[in-house]
This record gives sequence, C-alpha cells and structure tokens, in this order.
Amino acid sequence: MKKPQLLHQLFATILIALSASLAMAADYPVKPVRVVVPFPAGGSTDLISRLLAQQMDPELKQTVLVENRPGAGGLVGVLSVTKSDPDGYTLLITGGSAIGPTFIKGSTTEMYRDLSPISAIYEGPFVLFVQRSVPANTVAELVAYARANPGKLNYGTTASNEKMLMEMFKRAAGLDIVEIPYKGGAPRMTAMLANEVQLAIGGTQIMKQQGVEAKIKPMMAFGPHRSGSLPDVPTSAELGFPALSAASTLGLWAPMNTERDIIARLNRIVVAALAPQAMKVKIRDISGFDAGGSTPDELRTRSKAERDFYVQAAGVIKLQPE
Repeated sequence: MKKPQLLHQLFATILIALSASLAMAADYPVKPVRVVVPFPAGGSTDLISRLLAQQMDPELKQTVLVENRPGAGGLVGVLSVTKSDPDGYTLLITGGSAIGPTFIKGSTTEMYRDLSPISAIYEGPFVLFVQRSVPANTVAELVAYARANPGKLNYGTTASNEKMLMEMFKRAAGLDIVEIPYKGGAPRMTAMLANEVQLAIGGTQIMKQQGVEAKIKPMMAFGPHRSGSLPDVPTSAELGFPALSAASTLGLWAPMNTERDIIARLNRIVVAALAPQAMKVKIRDISGFDAGGSTPDELRTRSKAERDFYVQAAGVIKLQPE
C-alpha cells in the first residue's frame, strides 16, 4: 500500500475513533453510574457519598449507586477504580492523603497522578482538641505546661495522619507527649472524656457530640484557613507553626483518561449540588469540614499538596508504611 493511502487510512481510523468518543460523551450516561467508596458503610465518607448521589440522580437522569469496597486502608476500592474503563460509569469518592506508599506498604498508587479529578466535595483543617483538665487555654499555655511536665500528657490516635500531625507538632514545639492508639473514634472519645488521654486531632464534628464541650476544648486548626465550624479557633500559622498546615480534602475522581466532556458535565453537577447552604450544613454536620466544589485542577492541586505534606512529615518522623 502506498504512503498516501496509509496516511488516509490512519486519518480515517482516528476520525472514526474520535467521532465514537464524542458520541459516547454526548449520550452519557445511558446506564446507572457506580460510585465506589473505599471505606465501610456508615462512616462519614459513605454518608456524604449517598447524600451527593441523591443530588446527582435527577441531573444525570440515571441512578447513582454507592458501592462500599473497603480494605487495605482504602487501597482496594481505589485500585478497583483505577482499573475500570474510563467511560464515566465508575467513579470514586475519597480523600487523597491516605493512599500511597507513605501510608500503605507496597502501594505505588497516588490519587493526583493515577486518577482523573472531577471536583472537591469538602475541604478543611484537622483540629487539636485538649481535655479541659489540662491547665491551659491557649496553645502557648499548653506548650509551657507540656514542657514543664514531660511524659505526663497522652494523645489518642485513630489514623496515621493524626499521628503524623501530632508528632510534627511535638517536634516543632519540643514536647514529650505519649501516643495511645485506638481502633476508632468512639473508644478514643470515651477515653478522652474519662481523661485517659488529654489531646487528640480530628474533625470539628467532635464538638457536636453530647457532653463533649464541657470536657474538651478546640485549640488549633491545622490548615491554611480557619474552620467554618469553629471560626474562633486560630490556625497553626497564626500561632507560630506555619509548617503544620495540612487541610483535608474529599473529592470525586474518575479513571485516568475519562473523556473531558464527561468530566466537565460531572463537575458542573457536583459543584451545583454542593452550592446550597442546606447541603453545606449537612456535610459539615457529618464530617466537620466545609463543603464546596472546585475545578478538576484545583482538586488535583489540593490532593498533591496534602500528599506532599505527609510525605515530608513521614520523612521527618521516620514513619514506616503499614
């Protein structure tokens, strides 16, 4: 076959493929859309996913099904999406910090690199909470007390990112505070109310639990901005710890190479769904973080910044992936 004929055939093949791709994007969706949550049912990510799915149903004119695929710290669910066809029918809702070689031994997956971002769902800082038995009303007073009483204070953790934030705070402030790990937020809260641990890091929804305010006080937000839920709580930067800034972002993702038109449509739907104040209040009540959509690029940037912080933190405190 002559060269002009080969070029003509190649061009025709590309044109046909492009036309088919555009047609698929224009018709999307023609069947139910599946949203994978890489954590068990009943948690905050699961509840928010189901809330968002209800808002997406009428706009897509298809059922949006939430599927829980927990395991390996979220890696099982994430990998199920990275291996799915990039056709817009399998999506993922998760945060970006907990997936990757920093946290999970043997993992090479990075959210910002291996998936196509659609939109952020919420963003906000983790907060340092202190038992009211500690004679300190500010971070400066807390630091002074902890330095004067090395090894006397305990802090409770339920996840690696909480441990890393606290260890970075300890290092920055020169503190000797003992870690006590817990298998979940409920047993840690029980221990904190009983004064078995005096410090913890978590979302602002902690303060909404009955009886908590009388025993626990929020003292510092680990993020670039104050929390909408606790606007009177200063940020780490305001208190002299600018390096301790690690906002948590939850986002909607698709397999890599998903059509741009599909990503754009999903982005418009999610951003609109998160805009009403009633939706923001519901998500804040569930998660403790501030709801709000974003562009795909903004989600990628936030996810990478979050991962970069924890990569750096892991190196400083020599944390090994589990």
